[in-house]
Amino acid sequence: MDGSIQELAEFTKKFHGHLGPFAALGLRMGLLALRKLNSPGYFDLNVIVKTGLKTPLSCIVDGIQVSTGCTLGKGNITVIDESTPEAIFTTKSGKKITIRVKEGIIKKIEQVSGADMEKSAMEILNENHEKLFIIS
Repeated sequence: MDGSIQELAEFTKKFHGHLGPFAALGLRMGLLALRKLNSPGYFDLNVIVKTGLKTPLSCIVDGIQVSTGCTLGKGNITVIDESTPEAIFTTKSGKKITIRVKEGIIKKIEQVSGADMEKSAMEILNENHEKLFIIS
């Protein structure tokens, strides 16, 4: 998806209903995958997200949908119930990357509440990806 990180944050907020740290993580995961795989997203990409459908971890899914253009409606994103902050991105040509949120990041986010949610999300959107994720 084209646009500045601020524009993507605003779109995520509208799509998801608020801008929280887990949606921000998903947004960053998707953007990182697109860059590393040199993919335009949308129909070129399939994603398996291991968060399950229980909030707040599942909010990662919405961030990935916004950033990659992969959607449940198109059937190119699948959510499996492993309660793990991880996603596997695969291009149509077979290139693959797995991105997992570092455990310390999840623990830090779990301490955030209320009015600090959007501030935490913005910090995630501006953080170096190497501090947030394990990539394989």
